Amino acid sequence: MASKLLQLKSKACEASKFVSKHGTTYYKQLLEKNKQYIQEPATLEKCNELSKQLLYTRLASIPGRSESFWKEVDHVKGLWKNRADLKVEDAGIAALFGLECFAWYCAGEITVITMAKDEAKASDFSKGLLKSEELYKYILETSVYPREPEVLKELRNITHNHPQAGMATAPDAGQLIEMLLNLVNARKTIEVGVFTGYSLLLTALTLPEDGKVIAIDVNRDSYEIGLPVIKKAGVEHKIDFRESEALPALDKLLNDKANEGGFDFAFVDADKVNYWNYHERLIRLIKVGGIIVYDNTLWGGSVAEPDSSTPEWRIEIKKATLELNKKLSADKRVQISQAALGDGITICRRLY
Repeated sequence: MASKLLQLKSKACEASKFVSKHGTTYYKQLLEKNKQYIQEPATLEKCNELSKQLLYTRLASIPGRSESFWKEVDHVKGLWKNRADLKVEDAGIAALFGLECFAWYCAGEITVITMAKDEAKASDFSKGLLKSEELYKYILETSVYPREPEVLKELRNITHNHPQAGMATAPDAGQLIEMLLNLVNARKTIEVGVFTGYSLLLTALTLPEDGKVIAIDVNRDSYEIGLPVIKKAGVEHKIDFRESEALPALDKLLNDKANEGGFDFAFVDADKVNYWNYHERLIRLIKVGGIIVYDNTLWGGSVAEPDSSTPEWRIEIKKATLELNKKLSADKRVQISQAALGDGITICRRLY
């Protein structure tokens, strides 16, 4: 299995390079090359195989994204935007075009077709755990959107056009984060995982004029998408963006003893397998009475599903999430509350 996955990753990486170079011509070659994956009708086996390609294309395309590559991705996605007849071959081609959003929304589902349609709509509902889209829409339109600042709305709409739109903080979760920031009178905060910066902008807007948020992300590209809106909002001076893996960045903060207990709040929305490692560092950086919020702690509801119904690529993250939830529940250093907002968030208040 490991060998097969490495082959898929290699294939995805190779495809990413070719796509940016050959564009439309290669599109036709992909269609021919991947007939084994795109023959209808869609089956669970075919969709799972596509999902593996999607996932490893996503992983392979993270380093060194080129402008031309993203333009090609945007072009292909634009072809699907107003289509109501998305088919399995669309997902098959998307796999090799590096459209990461399909990895998150198609992987492990019985049919690629339905999930591709949902992603094309770019609905905020796709981020939530509620089974009723009407109820979630009611919550957003009644309590969330009316109070959402225009700059946040602008960034949210821009993010919807990004191939990884599902990574953004859900707006209802963002509203709770804003309240928590106010409750602790936050002045110094940490954010691990930035993406386009929806939660980061929300934090910067909430902090006082002399407040500061240290924002850590392994790649600056997505942050650059949201940066014009952040500048427009007039809060860039509150943000200290650090392009780095999170663990060494947090360790560097801890090297300065003055930082221990020096922060009021932290928000983590990054690689799930390292959440506990982040926790052990953040618990030292956050003051007693301060708050740490972890995103995606229900992992699409998969934490309550048997492994047999969980896609293979999600198993590792699911296990890491289950282990995190277990450890947080037993951690006497914090008071916790887990809420079914967005993809699940866990709020930790440091007790000592």
